[in-house]
Amino acid sequence: MSKNIYYVYQYYDPVRKEPIYIGKGYGERYKKHLWPSSLKKKHPFIQRINWIKKQGKEPNILFLYINLPEEKAFLLETRTIKEIGRKDLGKGSLLNLTNGGEGSSGVKPSIKTRIKMRQKQLGKHLSQEHKEKIARSHKGMKYPKEFGEKLRQANLGRQLTQKHKNKIKKSMKAFYLRKRLGNAVLL
Repeated sequence: MSKNIYYVYQYYDPVRKEPIYIGKGYGERYKKHLWPSSLKKKHPFIQRINWIKKQGKEPNILFLYINLPEEKAFLLETRTIKEIGRKDLGKGSLLNLTNGGEGSSGVKPSIKTRIKMRQKQLGKHLSQEHKEKIARSHKGMKYPKEFGEKLRQANLGRQLTQKHKNKIKKSMKAFYLRKRLGNAVLL
């Protein structure tokens, strides 16, 4: 049985006073289009968001339908896109490039895909600036009290290899050394 956690949302251009995008999601999906990494894309919808921002405005986000099972959210997304019309088809103002109704909510990649994704990331190192941004974003995060106990229970009886123990030891030595020396460079 599907959970009623999905919604259908609309981005509205306050400058040209027209709807420009219809989407389906849950949680904070509706905000993803405004993330800095998203704003670099060449998609016509993203280009319009950037143009709206240059005009000194922000796009309006409206929730058209809420508390839906996923199937109904797909259906309403598709119907709404069809009713308003897509600009690329000459039928309306929407900058959607599909008719909606597709997506991969909650899909978990296969083991094979996860291995490929991992291999692609191996050897990549985060810049110091990126690491600092991540640290700032986690600062002040609060976890439920039971989180620590769950973590402890999950690791009970776990056997570490000697290689893993040495790696932890080396990491902890470096951590305490940095703590004592401040931001001095370690060689």
